[in-house]
Amino acid sequence: TLVRLRKFDEAEPVLQEALAQGRKFYGDRCHHEDHILAHLAQIAAHRGEDAEQLRLLRDGVAVSRRVYKEGHRYRKEALGHLLKALQSQMKKFLESDVPGDAEKAAACREELEALAQSQNEVKVEIP
Repeated sequence: TLVRLRKFDEAEPVLQEALAQGRKFYGDRCHHEDHILAHLAQIAAHRGEDAEQLRLLRDGVAVSRRVYKEGHRYRKEALGHLLKALQSQMKKFLESDVPGDAEKAAACREELEALAQSQNEVKVEIP
């Protein structure tokens, strides 16, 4: 895909259109939406848009929980993307000297801990 080829500027409008069409035809039950959101999150991460990346991945988890049964690999995959992003961002913020990043790292840790307590679909390791 264009995302795998790192052609993010070309991929984004295609993904946005796919997202719009999926929602138009399937409403909140589009079985591709979680994957599209994950690709858009990858683009946001590439651009350094940390908050947008997490928002998109959280939306993807919500979609996967609506569309797929518990234990389905796509539910686990969507949650795994979110966990990986939270861990990565937490590490980045912990290593940063930028004011406010320590608080962002703490927020990532809190969300990781909350996910660890609230779900049983994947194992959550908090560094």
